[in-house]
Amino acid sequence: MDVLSQVESWKLFKKMAGDTVDSSDLNPIATKVAKRCSGLPLAIVTVARALRHRSKHAWRDALRQLRSSTTNDVKGVYANVFASLELSFNFLKDEETKACFLLCSLFKEDLDIPIEYLVRYGTGLRIFQDVHTLEEARDRVHTVVENLKACCLLLDSDVEDCFRMHDVTRDFLLKVACRGLYIFLEKMIPAYPDSLHGNNVGNYYAISMVLNDLEEFPFGIDFPKLQLCRLEGSVGLVQFSGNKNYFDGMKELKAVLMHHVFIPSIPSLFLTLRKLVTLCLEHCKLGDLSNIKELKHLEILSFMHSDIEKLPKEIRELSHLRLLDLSDCKNLTGIPFGVFSNLV
Repeated sequence: MDVLSQVESWKLFKKMAGDTVDSSDLNPIATKVAKRCSGLPLAIVTVARALRHRSKHAWRDALRQLRSSTTNDVKGVYANVFASLELSFNFLKDEETKACFLLCSLFKEDLDIPIEYLVRYGTGLRIFQDVHTLEEARDRVHTVVENLKACCLLLDSDVEDCFRMHDVTRDFLLKVACRGLYIFLEKMIPAYPDSLHGNNVGNYYAISMVLNDLEEFPFGIDFPKLQLCRLEGSVGLVQFSGNKNYFDGMKELKAVLMHHVFIPSIPSLFLTLRKLVTLCLEHCKLGDLSNIKELKHLEILSFMHSDIEKLPKEIRELSHLRLLDLSDCKNLTGIPFGVFSNLV
């Protein structure tokens, strides 16, 4: 759509920010802030919502931020939108909200993102403060998502308990994430791992990889500070060979999430991950899972939509387990006696 006229821009800005922008004290600053949005609806809405009910000091500070935005490498129309989104991001009230919002950058565009994913990822990463049960974590994440929607940083979804994200917001979020600790690799070709050995990769905190055109996951990637790893096969099942310790260089991992991969056996894959809290093997073809008992700190385990025929009895040794998701495991025919009764 075309940019809005000055009159239309102010009308939308006032609707989002509230009638206080008409006050003699605030109006001169508010009109300058609105003008910085350049008639772009997304910029207008995010900035106005971020400043709603804020003090005059916050409005003046916002105007300074918009004038001195750090998104200098973004050109054209995007520059103003990114500056507006950056302001909204900076005005988020707490680190939990920022952390959950950044986790959204790990998903592909045009997705209905389940809120439950943020619950499981955030629990594994220990994002939430003063939360002691998964129910409490779920309440916290729903509140965070509602707050981000109120700021127009996230969007409603037609799918229950999901949300969506504007493509431009996602682009901005990827930019912020990659500035710091996150990286999203939408395509991973066989030669790509060679470029992951630069000086900057050692500091990455979370990574999401879409494994296009790979038959086997690349071996020997070193991320010593990585805490979350999300891997997704694109079309066929990407295979993890049973005799390689792929995660030897990622021993700080707390959350591992795999979609559309083939895992013949668990031992050599995860034996070194002593700090793992969340393990989601979803839409996967799974082989021998007996040595999953070695993951003593595991709290969240999901096999949702996966091809698993029998639940290994060794799962009963996971004494810290708080969630076991077997949704839509249509080939599951055997659950050994005593597994559930041990998971107190």
